[in-house]
Amino acid sequence: MTLRSKPKLSALIPLLNDPADTKKLATLVRKYGRAAVVDSAKKVDTTDKRGRPLRRNPYFERVSLAWWIEKYMEEHRARGSRHPYRDTITDLYEMEHDEKERRRPGHFAKFEKNIKKKWLQGRRELREMRELDARREEWLAKQRAANKRKARR
Repeated sequence: MTLRSKPKLSALIPLLNDPADTKKLATLVRKYGRAAVVDSAKKVDTTDKRGRPLRRNPYFERVSLAWWIEKYMEEHRARGSRHPYRDTITDLYEMEHDEKERRRPGHFAKFEKNIKKKWLQGRRELREMRELDARREEWLAKQRAANKRKARR
């Protein structure tokens, strides 16, 4: 018994009922011949990559963005900027987008809105992460102190 059984012709009939598919197939057969179309069909990779495309963890992207924006806002404040957030977002926009995209009308406004949403959420998550780190450090300090007391006895 084989693991993969061949599909029966009756399974293909509903596909060939679509006039657009039938027309495309007829064009291919007319152009290249039946044998070439069959050989090409056998070589086609039919494995679908399922699920969402792989990308970095959006949680860490937001936290990293919030950290980056805070860092550069401090630099702009140190230089005496009256609008450190706006200057930082402008710097980020210029780094991420080329001249052609920057000229498109409304592109910066859309970018600014999306970045602001990500930054606000990332800032919350960064604050929570820092609070958890502080609590963990407190707990570790207590554990170290308790271990020292036990070692002295």
